[in-house]
Amino acid sequence: MLSSDPAKRLEAAQAVFRARDAAKLGAVEAALAKEEAVKVKTALAEARAAILVSKADAPEAVRIDAIALLG
Repeated sequence: MLSSDPAKRLEAAQAVFRARDAAKLGAVEAALAKEEAVKVKTALAEARAAILVSKADAPEAVRIDAIALLG
């Protein structure tokens, strides 16, 4: 997610989306805050949402927002 190549950042975001690894949440949020490429930013937002949906200790409102984003 920190590569200078947008294609590699997109691949990384998609891998996190598939894995839904809660341990990656901080890294996803940090990358999301810095990302400028729209396609990559969208993939990172979806990865974040996928993690939050399956995170049992996430507040209900956060999980609902994540579900809405994943649509």
